[in-house]
Amino acid sequence: MTSFWSCKTVKTPTTTQNSIANIVSGYDQVPSEAYKAPIVTAMKKGWKPMSKDQVKAEVKKLITQANIYPVPANTFYYQQYATGSTNASFTTFYRVFGGVATLGGSFVTLKPIKSKEKTIKESALITAWGNTVTWEAKIQIPKGTIISVGLAGPQLSTKSPPQFLAGGGSQMILPFGWIKNARYKVAVRKLDASGKPISNFKDIPFSQRAALQTAIKTNDKFTIKRIMGIE
Repeated sequence: MTSFWSCKTVKTPTTTQNSIANIVSGYDQVPSEAYKAPIVTAMKKGWKPMSKDQVKAEVKKLITQANIYPVPANTFYYQQYATGSTNASFTTFYRVFGGVATLGGSFVTLKPIKSKEKTIKESALITAWGNTVTWEAKIQIPKGTIISVGLAGPQLSTKSPPQFLAGGGSQMILPFGWIKNARYKVAVRKLDASGKPISNFKDIPFSQRAALQTAIKTNDKFTIKRIMGIE
């Protein structure tokens, strides 16, 4: 993945509030103890790290102020993911959708669908979430787009029917509301009940994306046929 983007890894393991090595960047990488003297001095003068609750509250404020879509870390395997910007002129991702899941959703993968069963398992698409996997989008994002990358984590349904899905497939999260960005290139194709394509990818002009998204969600066959050429 490093070939098409640059990033800094974001690790989210549980840490203790008193573990300086887990809080101060570079603490466990210094060449000798002498390099730790400044932090020892700071602590003697009264410095102490913010508590987890303080940080959580402040980050929540910043998310609201910046009006951004926070990365749901618990959807990634071991809550491990990396966030960075794409390097290539355009980078291609794929998204299956249908039912409650819309064209403009943020969760995508690196590879196109092989089968519905495999995709549901590897992407951990719990049935109760309502993704019918009846359509697939090919999304090309422009250079410099900030995305988060990892593996889809295992999921256990909290609603009926009881269900467990193993995950393990590639999982990327695009910027929230990306469908409103005219720089993104989008093509869509229809899938059959097993996940096999029954149409070719059709480029969707920016002016028609919102209409197609609504038409698929509401099963507006007339609009779908007008834009896609199929029902």
